[in-house]
Amino acid sequence: MTKKLEYEVHEREYSILDASSAMQAFFSEEFKRLAGTTLKEISEVIKDRTYYHIQIEQDRERVTRSFVRKIRTTSFNWNGEYTKFSRIVAKYEKLISLPVSRYRKKIILRLFKLNREFIPIAYVVMGGADFVHLVGKKKSKPFIKWVTKTRKRAETVFKDGEDKFIPRYTKWLANRLPGYTADDIRYIIFSEMINWLELGTPLPSPKVIRSRKEYFYIRHFSDRAIEQITGYAVESELYNRGIQLIPQVDELDSVSGQVAQVGKVTGTVKVLKKKSDIAKVESGDIIVSPMTQPNYLPAMKRAVAFVTDDGGVLCHAAIVARELNKPCVIGTKIASLIFKDGDQVEVDATKGVVRKI
Repeated sequence: MTKKLEYEVHEREYSILDASSAMQAFFSEEFKRLAGTTLKEISEVIKDRTYYHIQIEQDRERVTRSFVRKIRTTSFNWNGEYTKFSRIVAKYEKLISLPVSRYRKKIILRLFKLNREFIPIAYVVMGGADFVHLVGKKKSKPFIKWVTKTRKRAETVFKDGEDKFIPRYTKWLANRLPGYTADDIRYIIFSEMINWLELGTPLPSPKVIRSRKEYFYIRHFSDRAIEQITGYAVESELYNRGIQLIPQVDELDSVSGQVAQVGKVTGTVKVLKKKSDIAKVESGDIIVSPMTQPNYLPAMKRAVAFVTDDGGVLCHAAIVARELNKPCVIGTKIASLIFKDGDQVEVDATKGVVRKI
């Protein structure tokens, strides 16, 4: 009897346009070269304009373990891989900084190509440090040094594309496509955009695009194969696969996770799920988030501690916590579902426990 798959669901502040590019990169030959394998599948769901990232439970861990074992058993060119990656990122950063007056189709195509080129290495280093014990004593120090350096170089680049390039590009493109708004263009799938840019294939109509904002499902399972459903048929698909966009959790007074920076504080919870939430964080608050991002930094400087659902020892929250010397508990899985704005909590980042008081 085939075991029923379990899925991890993460709410993210992404657009279909940019995220679907990354999703297809997870099945590329470059990804397989680095990790020794690819993801089994990955899905995206839009419901009422909220983006959900869905993957098979522990699939990321499987890929990361494969990557780390490959480091242990093969000769890995630390400097060469980092130099190659850094050059790709530098070219990408240069392109996303171009003024709108310089935008051309060939530039847009180049940018999307670079996006797909840096995604494989950016992904495999995310959780690499958590499995350093698989590398072996001889390679552990150079591995941690390389992962840390590469992770820092990768930290902002995807979000910079999402935050800096996509808003300007969608506005620029909307001015050239009658009937589409800049927001509509954010719901175009990457492959649809590439086919339009390269081959002149018509984009989905504005009506089709706008229907995606209410309920839309995409499943990626190879670098080209995409399965998509629009409308309330998505509900049946998710039900049949046992996927809950908002997991049901018991009423709990505490959660536990991994200590990223030691300390013990109390404060008021502020839940951060999107950029607009940053303004509500006041001095002395405790940030609870599915996953912190570089643009959360001003709020993180005001807060006294960080608690996340996801993350490893080199995740953004962990790095910032160590730099600012603030208590941090990561990988709780459900903190952002358990705690609400205004809750008074104690973060005990010696034991890795966060509890209501």
